[in-house]
Amino acid sequence: MNKKKRVAGSVTAAVLTLCSVFSFAPAFAAETDGLETAILTAKTFIDVPADMDEFDYSHYTSNDTPPYVVYSLNWSNEDGSVHAEVANGRLVSFSRYGGGEPNPNTSVVVSRDEALNTAGDFLAAVDKTLAAKMELVQSVSDVNTPSYVFTFMMKENDIPVSFVTARVQVNKHTGEITIYYWDGLAEDLKLPEPGKENITAEQAREAFMAADGVRPEYRAWYDRESKKRFVKLVYALKNSNLAVDAAGEPVILNEIFGINGDGTAMRAEATADSGAEPQLTEAEISELNALEGLLSRDEARSVAIRLFPDIRGMDIRYESLRKESMDGLRYRWSLEFYVKGADGKGGAYASVNLDAKTGELLSWYYSDDTQNDGVPSVSYDKALETAQTFVEENAARDRTLRLSEDDAQIELYRRPGTPESPIYSYSFRFDRYEHDILFRDNGVNINIDSKTGKITRYNCNWFENIDIPEPVIERGEGLNPEHAFDMYDSRNVFGLKYVKIYQSGGARDARVALVWHWTTAESVDYLIDAVSFELLGSYNGMRYRSASDVSYDDMAGHWAESVVNELLESGYYYTDGDKFMPGERITQEGFLHYLYAPERSYYYNR
Repeated sequence: MNKKKRVAGSVTAAVLTLCSVFSFAPAFAAETDGLETAILTAKTFIDVPADMDEFDYSHYTSNDTPPYVVYSLNWSNEDGSVHAEVANGRLVSFSRYGGGEPNPNTSVVVSRDEALNTAGDFLAAVDKTLAAKMELVQSVSDVNTPSYVFTFMMKENDIPVSFVTARVQVNKHTGEITIYYWDGLAEDLKLPEPGKENITAEQAREAFMAADGVRPEYRAWYDRESKKRFVKLVYALKNSNLAVDAAGEPVILNEIFGINGDGTAMRAEATADSGAEPQLTEAEISELNALEGLLSRDEARSVAIRLFPDIRGMDIRYESLRKESMDGLRYRWSLEFYVKGADGKGGAYASVNLDAKTGELLSWYYSDDTQNDGVPSVSYDKALETAQTFVEENAARDRTLRLSEDDAQIELYRRPGTPESPIYSYSFRFDRYEHDILFRDNGVNINIDSKTGKITRYNCNWFENIDIPEPVIERGEGLNPEHAFDMYDSRNVFGLKYVKIYQSGGARDARVALVWHWTTAESVDYLIDAVSFELLGSYNGMRYRSASDVSYDDMAGHWAESVVNELLESGYYYTDGDKFMPGERITQEGFLHYLYAPERSYYYNR
């Protein structure tokens, strides 16, 4: 047996040797040369400790046009690791972890300016020509972290290039670069020059506003203390990806797919029997009383079958009745159905959620993997008719619902199918309106199967028991989206910007365009109160405040001026105004507000 193995091994070795000589030598050589070049390129710029003697790599070809090879290199030992990527002969990223990093609580020994110079010198070493065009757009220096983080963006013709950015992280205590990433460095950049045909800033603004770029909306948030939702009328960006091209036409910078899914059922947990005689508390008695007048299990099943007859012959797999976590006055029946396929393989599954008091359909999901071979035959118009009829019969009542008018959603409705890439499901969204104003994130999503014409997904998200403020005329101005635009523009600048617009084919079909859009690095994900024109965080609806909005005029010449300003640059601020009041005594509460300012800014200014 061993002899046979040796003979087989010899033959295999001989065959492989011949193959390498006659067929694969050039490819093997190219692979070796490419890897060696990538390793040497990476080690030209980064220090890999000699004791990191474990090495592995991989490579892939990008989806860009033309494509290029990216080498991913990894060195490691028990104490840490170094990772690098090389593309088109350039170092595009690296990161360093472990290896005896200093305690982040030690004193800062590297200033922000020194760290920024280190980052700039590194970019210049990697690519001097492009580095000269990179402009610092964001600097983060949280004292709770051991690093400065600098973000740069390329400018060409004095116009930001949104898809060429660099991020460099510098350790505050050692001055070493620990993370580096340069997006767009590996590409052959071909940017269109701004021509005489490009519209003016005023024309771009008019086109943006004509597309409802800034519009009034109702937004709702949940207050955990009162356990209620509250609603505000605000101004918001219709779509953060809405831009205006050189001809004055609105464009969406990337396509949006998918809809909100329905909620998953909550499983009730059994309670252990302690053996003691059970007693009902007042809260439990109140809950039992609340159950009176709700649909029974059989009634809930009947409603579900009436809406969706296909589940009539399916087995009940799960049922539950629960109180809504957000709306204390609503109870929900959740039912799940399942049936195996005729041949025992696959099957059909359905999930139904109903308002347990009114029987209203809240959500529906249906799948049948035994019918995957069907051919799309339902037209867009027929699917829309089915969706509209169902929504009118089951969700409209005294509500105002309109088919979504958002550009991205309309494009999603109308996206063409092809024989190679057919449309298997139509997705429609119907938005809620109050006082003729959109109520964001409220309404109905519905999917129609293009093979069967059946509803496969439905979700009604409609906040109940809330107070909706009516639009009021403030200072005789009424609703004023133009003023809101000015506020956005003052913080983010609506200007020319190079972008990549991705089509359905992905990166290979991306085109570079010159558009009018928000050009600064700061996020525009905040709102403007429609009455007070105060900035609001989109996450909680409260006043938006960040360290960049704060400056002190009472610190000049004070012995703590440099320290206070350094902390302010790191996101630590004590008051919302222009006074630090260094001579005043600070309370414990005030000190904690000061200490946790960066965390508050992150969680509450969104």
